Amino acid sequence: MLEFVTKSTYWQCLDDGMEGRLAAARPWWLRLTHRGRPTWHLKSVQDVMALHYLRDPHDKDIAEIGGGDSRVLRALLSANRCVNIEKFEGQDGGPEREVSIRGVRNVSAFIGEFSLQLEDCAYDLLFSVSVVEHVVNNRVDEFIRDCHRLLKPGGRIVHLVDMYLNPQRVSYNAGRIACYLSAFDSGLFEAEADVRIRSTADLTFNESYCTNPDNIMYGWSQVAPALRELREHSQSVAIAWTGRKAAI
Repeated sequence: MLEFVTKSTYWQCLDDGMEGRLAAARPWWLRLTHRGRPTWHLKSVQDVMALHYLRDPHDKDIAEIGGGDSRVLRALLSANRCVNIEKFEGQDGGPEREVSIRGVRNVSAFIGEFSLQLEDCAYDLLFSVSVVEHVVNNRVDEFIRDCHRLLKPGGRIVHLVDMYLNPQRVSYNAGRIACYLSAFDSGLFEAEADVRIRSTADLTFNESYCTNPDNIMYGWSQVAPALRELREHSQSVAIAWTGRKAAI
């Protein structure tokens, strides 16, 4: 499956109490931001959607790719065996120091490097939130093949991926979509549902999509001013990319 995350699906997840599961999984001091004000941005949506697409797993071996200080792993660890594949080097805004979550094993590795620290056919589920967009085009194939290597037969990938939508970025975004579709075209993964993003015609903004708030976009532009113009003229949305490991 490859589709944009929509408000209707997200809101249904909220109706089903998924945000409450994430909040309850975090210690009280991690539920608040500066001066006690709760924070909300596109990653908040993606965390909820990760739970939705993971389908409430039980007794599974699960690894999050680039999880950082993951509230999704916290929500899953009571019923599953969880691993955080994360180098904690501060790359692409991630944490610079190791975060230890009780019950979660950290593995210092990058997917796509075929690390010997990660055994073949070890996981039922591999997922990520706001990670895959940082994998450059010519490395996505290695990322896909490494995911396939790590999954058990019939195992699943669930990736929530950022994308900036604007008319001047269609060609770049089409290249990214081609990379994601290659997981299915190569035969390594089977799409579990309709692929709703296939061509440049599918890469225009729709009012039904979940988006990043403008104040968050402004804040990110303060940190990375080189992207300010892009953010001023784009909508920041999320894509759900899921599939099941195919036998080859």
